[in-house]
Amino acid sequence: MNIRFLFGKKVIVYALSAFLFFITTSAVLTYYQDSQPTITLQGIENNQVIQSPNVKLFGKFKPNNFTVSINGEKIKSTHGNFVYNYPLKLGKNKIIIRVAHLKSVEKEITLIRELSPEEIVRREAEKKKIAEQQKQTKKLVLVTRVIDGDTVELPDGNKVRLIGIDTPEKGECYFSEAKDKLSDLILNKKVRLEKDVSETDRYHRLLRYIYVDDIFVNDYLVAKGYAHATSYPPDVKFQDQFRKSEKQAREQNKGLWGVCSSSTATPTKRPIKTIPNTVPTATQVRSNQPSKGYVCDCSKTCAKISSCAEAYYQLNTCGCSRRDGDHDGIPCEKICH
Repeated sequence: MNIRFLFGKKVIVYALSAFLFFITTSAVLTYYQDSQPTITLQGIENNQVIQSPNVKLFGKFKPNNFTVSINGEKIKSTHGNFVYNYPLKLGKNKIIIRVAHLKSVEKEITLIRELSPEEIVRREAEKKKIAEQQKQTKKLVLVTRVIDGDTVELPDGNKVRLIGIDTPEKGECYFSEAKDKLSDLILNKKVRLEKDVSETDRYHRLLRYIYVDDIFVNDYLVAKGYAHATSYPPDVKFQDQFRKSEKQAREQNKGLWGVCSSSTATPTKRPIKTIPNTVPTATQVRSNQPSKGYVCDCSKTCAKISSCAEAYYQLNTCGCSRRDGDHDGIPCEKICH
């Protein structure tokens, strides 16, 4: 056999093997380099100041057969793209984006969260609202007794007269309905009391507007037809509102406006300014009877009684206790207030 031929053949084989090894190695290295994960973020810079409570992270990574995590949470991606709505806390937020849990392949950024001017205003308003609610909560008082549709009693014995409204007296049309409704609203509940100008009336009852939860009780009773709007200067802060509510209730025949006759539905105006500062006694009332000619008639309602003197006559002389529904010694309070 020709030695030269054999030697030449081996050289060719060795050369071909070396060539194939070089090509294969280059291809593998190229594939490996192209397969190394890389991360890019869109529209986000390190130490960027953001006023929004959250930020959307848009990113791309290669190759797309790896998974990505943000601060340890796996993020769903599509073809190497991901979108993540990241919540920011106030101050610095360190965000680490990592591919395939490889520490060597990660991107770290810091975003700084600041409040926008609008959010600062909103937060201050919320703080003031909470402070006011806490302040009002401390002023809540318990209603332990409902005397009638516009008068209640507190744990300390003080009576509270609702300002700007009148409800029917005992024995008059819609008395029970008004009293029951007020009981449903505030009896054994904590309410907020609001003063107008006067502290008390001549009978030492507190004059107040009453609120329970979000209900303005004075206006509610008028709007639903349980009470009339009645003006007692100088406590007239909400009088226009009460008159408007009464007009609507009357037009819609709500409550007493749809049940009671016109004579009983219309309250007798209490002459606040003309009533003397002393309440007539039973002796005074009786001494006036011969000239007035009053007749005992316990079936006679306050609406039909002609004067405060007659009311006291019916209560003290005739013993008509129904004329004093709240047992405070004052009969027919619409007349004798």
